[in-house]
Amino acid sequence: MTVTRVLLPSDAVFPNSYGEDVLYGMALSPDQIYLYWELTEWRIRLYQTHGLQRNIDSLILRGYEQTQAEHGPVCTFSTGITERVGERFIRDLSRKGAYFFQIGVDHDGFVPLLTSNVIDLPGATTSNLSTSMPEQAEWWQVFLTYTVYEPSPWIGGAI
Repeated sequence: MTVTRVLLPSDAVFPNSYGEDVLYGMALSPDQIYLYWELTEWRIRLYQTHGLQRNIDSLILRGYEQTQAEHGPVCTFSTGITERVGERFIRDLSRKGAYFFQIGVDHDGFVPLLTSNVIDLPGATTSNLSTSMPEQAEWWQVFLTYTVYEPSPWIGGAI
């Protein structure tokens, strides 16, 4: 196996954000997960347009352990966050398993704005895990998979 080493110039600049809604997690060790998120203004405006009028500056980060229980994932982690672009290390997870995370707001119950990938901790047994999402309000569910379609110059007019 060949390892290629890439050196970046000392003046390399990375953007603070990439302009995309994302909540991504990865296992760093058997008891630690790294999370990165970016919540765009577009998604916030989308939710506000469709009835989410509360203060969206009070975001909540929740973690769920996927279990073999018949009721689906169990919320094992919940904390307030203020950053719309951020990262966090989740340490000292008590059980080896598969986790996913959501960022949302309290709007007569927890309403998720972003959902992460499923993160399998090393040593976890992931067969027969429940993949259902926790019970939540119905009106927001369509927005988690909302796609924007730009108008096409090919439709309804000459170029």
